[in-house]
This record gives sequence, C-alpha cells and structure tokens, in this order.
Amino acid sequence: MVHSEVVRGVNECIARLEPDTAKRVSASTQLSDYNSAKADFGTELAISTRTGLDPADRSHVWYAAS
Repeated sequence: MVHSEVVRGVNECIARLEPDTAKRVSASTQLSDYNSAKADFGTELAISTRTGLDPADRSHVWYAAS
C-alpha cells in the first residue's frame, strides 16, 4: 500500500521533469511494473540493483558532491 502523499509527490515530480503528456502517462503506468517487478523491472539485474541500493547512500548519484 502506497501513501497518497507519496503518490501525489511522485506524480508532481513526473509532471515537472517530463513536459510531454504521453511520456508522463507512460512513466506513471510503469510505476506498478516497478513495484511488482514486472517486465524489464523483473530482470535479475533490475531486482538486484534496486534491492542493493541504500536510499540513504547517495554516493552512486551523479550529482553527489565530488
């Protein structure tokens, strides 16, 4: 179960980052695939990557301080 504020925040971020409505809809519909590890999100690499990343560890982020 996802909290409604989180869903609202994700949707607002998608809207700010992607100006094209069709692409926003596509990104939004892929969230359920990500959460249930379906399609490309269900591959061994995708699952191990998302479970191996610590949300508190930002060193893997491209904009992290260098």
